[in-house]
Amino acid sequence: MGRRRVSFADDSSIPALCRFWGNLSQSLPCIQVFGLDIALTLCSIVFLACVRVAAEYTLIHKFGWPLNDDGRGTTQWASASLAAILHSINLCFALWACLRSQPYQPSQKMSEAPEWWQESVTALLQFCTGYMVYDSVCNILIPKWGHLNLEDLLFFGHHLITTFYMTSTRVYAAGHFSAMACMFLGESTNPLQNGYLIAEAAMKLDCCNGDRMALFYTVIQFLFASCYCVMRAIVCPLVAVHVTYDFWTFGRAHLPKTLLALWTVLIWAILIGSIPWIVDCWSMLTPYLPESIRQSVGSEL
Repeated sequence: MGRRRVSFADDSSIPALCRFWGNLSQSLPCIQVFGLDIALTLCSIVFLACVRVAAEYTLIHKFGWPLNDDGRGTTQWASASLAAILHSINLCFALWACLRSQPYQPSQKMSEAPEWWQESVTALLQFCTGYMVYDSVCNILIPKWGHLNLEDLLFFGHHLITTFYMTSTRVYAAGHFSAMACMFLGESTNPLQNGYLIAEAAMKLDCCNGDRMALFYTVIQFLFASCYCVMRAIVCPLVAVHVTYDFWTFGRAHLPKTLLALWTVLIWAILIGSIPWIVDCWSMLTPYLPESIRQSVGSEL
């Protein structure tokens, strides 16, 4: 069955990024699995894998990163971080364009939005799903199969949760706003986080640990830790409270209560799972804070 064609005319009322993602989705052949189009998901997996390979080649041949530093895979993980940065930057700008162009209600039915908006949002859900599949397979399962540690399992579980969440909003054609809000908030600190991880790795290499990299490492560590603490300890819980309230007031009229309960648990599980990262980021910030604040907040943590 073919894809429904939607008009993406050069209309100023349609944000440019929404037009881009909608046109990109409609330019692909329709590949359906259980009634859902996955063409853009598959293309995203291939695209991100190619980005990682290109990034690894560039780090090795242009910047002198090691091909194999005693099996630690520093260059490979740095190239994976560059692919993650590219994904999150593209996703967040497009999500912001979509979120601000329509009235926000987490449990809203997809059919209540314009068709061009539905197509754009579906494309972004597929793009993010593609990243989750790519990252799970290429950066967790394949390189670490047989010796997965707890952190690997937590990351893999996170990817499964988000993939299920995004896919189920497409199946039920509702709740996409809540998924987009979670995606935007979760990915907004991703460029800083992966930039920090790259800088941390570079500081351990003879090719890259100069004064400029040391300055970059200090700046991006502070920016990442600050943004992560604010987003995950303040903004995300507030949004999660509102989403939960919306689910159980407006959403229960058109969504199964079992699904709403599962979505609610998944949202809060991801937030709870980020607590160790919040603690780590706070420890990064403590050297920059006055002693009184450091002691009072540190004692609460």
